[in-house]
Amino acid sequence: MKRRGIISIFMGLMLCLGGCSVDGFTRGKEIEYAPEEPARYKNAIEINGQWGSSAATGEDGQYGIGDPFVMRYNGKYYLYPSTSDPCDGIKVFESDDLVNWTYKGFAVAESEPTAHGAYAPETVYYNGWFYMCQSRAGQGHYIYRSDNPVSGFTLISKSETGDESDINYGNLGMGIDGSFHVTDDGKLYLMHTSVPAGLKYNEITDTADIRPATIGKTQDLENANLHHWIEGPGIFRRGDYSYLTYTGNHVISKGYRVAYSYAPSSAEPFAFIQPKDNVTVIDTADEHYGLGHSSNVIGPDLDSVYTAYHSLVGRGPARRYNLDRYLMSGGLLTANGVTHRAVAVPSRPHAEARSGAELTPAANGFMLGKTEDYFTVEYNFTPREGQKLYFGKSESGGYSVRLTADGIALYNEADGKPIAQKQLSYPKDRLNTVRVENGDGTGYVYLNGMRVMEYKAAAMSGYAGYAQSGGVEYTAFSNDVFGSSDFEAFKNFPAKFPATAYLKGENRGFSIRNAKRVSGGIRVGEKQSIRKIESEDVFAVCLGKNDWVKYGVDVPQNGTYSIAARVSTSSGGAKLKINIGNSELVCTVPATATADGETVKVSLGRIALAGGLQAMRVEALSGSAEFVSFETYENAGDNAAVDFADFTLFGNATAGETLTVNGGTPSGVALWGNAGVCDFEAEITFNCTADVSSDLGIMLRAEDYSYYASQPKQSWRGYYLKIGKQVLSLNRYDYGETLLAAQRIENGLSAGTHTLTVRAQSNNFRISLDGKEYIKVSDDCAFMSGQIGVYAGSGKMEIVRLNYKSI
Repeated sequence: MKRRGIISIFMGLMLCLGGCSVDGFTRGKEIEYAPEEPARYKNAIEINGQWGSSAATGEDGQYGIGDPFVMRYNGKYYLYPSTSDPCDGIKVFESDDLVNWTYKGFAVAESEPTAHGAYAPETVYYNGWFYMCQSRAGQGHYIYRSDNPVSGFTLISKSETGDESDINYGNLGMGIDGSFHVTDDGKLYLMHTSVPAGLKYNEITDTADIRPATIGKTQDLENANLHHWIEGPGIFRRGDYSYLTYTGNHVISKGYRVAYSYAPSSAEPFAFIQPKDNVTVIDTADEHYGLGHSSNVIGPDLDSVYTAYHSLVGRGPARRYNLDRYLMSGGLLTANGVTHRAVAVPSRPHAEARSGAELTPAANGFMLGKTEDYFTVEYNFTPREGQKLYFGKSESGGYSVRLTADGIALYNEADGKPIAQKQLSYPKDRLNTVRVENGDGTGYVYLNGMRVMEYKAAAMSGYAGYAQSGGVEYTAFSNDVFGSSDFEAFKNFPAKFPATAYLKGENRGFSIRNAKRVSGGIRVGEKQSIRKIESEDVFAVCLGKNDWVKYGVDVPQNGTYSIAARVSTSSGGAKLKINIGNSELVCTVPATATADGETVKVSLGRIALAGGLQAMRVEALSGSAEFVSFETYENAGDNAAVDFADFTLFGNATAGETLTVNGGTPSGVALWGNAGVCDFEAEITFNCTADVSSDLGIMLRAEDYSYYASQPKQSWRGYYLKIGKQVLSLNRYDYGETLLAAQRIENGLSAGTHTLTVRAQSNNFRISLDGKEYIKVSDDCAFMSGQIGVYAGSGKMEIVRLNYKSI
């Protein structure tokens, strides 16, 4: 019996090494993740030819690159930054990879008087011409046109009256920071800012006659709010979702930042929804701050999306070019880390050619190569009679896109019959760009940025190329589509990333018992167990017992990190094992019963990590959990004993035997602690004299603090425990405020010494004053990191003692 038992155990172990069967489901042998070290770049990026020093910046600094707008055209990128205030003309730079830029001269000549101090130029390729807008010194918009992206732009906007020699002639008004948007019906719009703060848009109804009388009605671009001045709008799309990004509040503020709204359908191109946690880019650290005025563009691999933005480095305002990747899943958009360390350069497509001469004769045409089943192809060409753009091509079949006399059509090459067609106009003697996205169940065809056809797609491995090589320019394909390249992208710690963006391949990136192939699913061409949470427009990966997912992560350095997750409210109590490299964290998803919505953000714990590329593996040991996103935070180790001398002070704040913070202009602020710590207990003994006009309190999980007059006074991300004469209140701050809870103080706050106790654990807060609990509240969209601090907008607060403990 004993020997038979040993043999049974041995056989069971051998079976598990090859794949264990539980209730009929066999888990395959796990495939090791072996990342290769990528080429890297580091923000901020210095660009040869950028604007130099001026009277505004001083001799010690360069104006650099501000308000960077990046456009993709014919396989290259073109960068148009703001013009230094005392200077003329609009510069342009060219790149193959979004990182390395070559100065190409002046797109708008220095001799053009309307381009003096040109703010935020942007360019669009539309009906065979390049149109550029800019707002001279922020005083209204001018529009120019050229037949190429790097030179020869001439003023074409007009005024209703006046002399063409007047510098204001051609000024259309409409605030500043204009941005073009082309809708799928071929209409061209100009988005812009307005006073009071808000975004607007107008249709440009006639590109041959652009003047105030021909500009369409001004309309509000709603649900895009940063609680003060807002600027720098831009729209991009992935799949069914469109994303609107925008910036605020003031370019000189360290808290300048980028946020977003989204639209789940392109049927109404300006109908956006603003999520609660909508800031994508912010950093107020001394080495990387004032981040904003972004533009968004498809990466070199044809599938990724990158955002270019500037950082503030000095007066002038002197700024520099920065680049980070966006990750998205439904209504969730996040930067893959707001980085100022070396991270992976954008990936190239799987195949590319600069001209028809580089294509290979094959399958009765001229081919770039063979795609896999699901892919994205980009064709750039000048139309010729008989030209066909092939994909999924073989000797006997495949598909082709054809530009016809009055539009565009998609053909099945096997029977020569059209699958879809649409009437439209296009430039017949100039370059056209066709993009094909072939997914699992759905495919799209774009012409010059417009989505013009949808078709029922399937696995379609085959050649991509042309019937003719003449007139062909840049051509490329990627074996990724609808964001599937995000799955393999290194997640740059500290970061927030969609839980659905795990590595490709069953047993390599995931092992999920209930995973099934879903037509049109997030995991293109793979099985998945993903649920759409309709009320919040997000997608959650669903894990049951022993299911796991794995992510490639890039940890910047050795240290202790915190991990949080946005989960469904049914996930509470699930036991997890999280492995990152050689480190392990076993934790339980906190209870979520108090959540108001269908998802809630929770703290999962802290883990000591080694720096470098490695795998993050998340397994459900018991129960079930649904993950929308993960967040990681650095500097999460235990704090040293509290010493007032270690506080970072702003405004009228002093540290000695006690910590004293006074209100005024600017506000008094004192911050302390490791910003990555989420869960803590604190006991704060203080003196203050509160009255109806005072603004005094404690900052909790406070990050990204800044002060500038032209922005909300609630100028940090985190929480504010406000101590009033009669009321104690907890507010959620995100450069704006939301009241979470307020309670009247029994008998009011008397003069003298008082003691606050605070317990912040996961998304829950418990707060007592002088031994009596006043606040017990939770926040579904909680901030999970930050420092503790003292704030005085008006009045005076003295901290006598602070006891602090991480939990």
